[in-house]
Amino acid sequence: MTTTIAPGLTLGPSDEATKAREQGYHLVSVHEAPPDDAPKADAWVPILIDVQTEDGVEERASPRMLDEAADAIAKAIKRGQRVFLYCGSSSERAPLVAAWYLWRSGQATTLDGAYDVVLEKRPGTRRRDSWILWDEPG
Repeated sequence: MTTTIAPGLTLGPSDEATKAREQGYHLVSVHEAPPDDAPKADAWVPILIDVQTEDGVEERASPRMLDEAADAIAKAIKRGQRVFLYCGSSSERAPLVAAWYLWRSGQATTLDGAYDVVLEKRPGTRRRDSWILWDEPG
């Protein structure tokens, strides 16, 4: 299922990326690694980084990488392209990036408000702003 989140920005799962490419979308992937089962993305930004914790290694969202993803989306939209933002099922990573983009682009005044927009438009999204590693190591 694909969902339009904002003008020029649509979220969807990996298995819809080929169809989106055929429809002329600019593809932005936020997988950990480029997926084998989707067309090559125009921009690939692995938003998650490994963080060593006392209990082992956790994957956390890097604000720097979230900014890179938001920038990739903003640049494509500014060029007049429609963006298809995707991860595996588009229920966690891509919605986090969409919320970050809405906040960073000024379409929402807070990250919470931006996430509310995404959650309203895409029911079933799992909120993952707790993943953000605000004190990112050097």
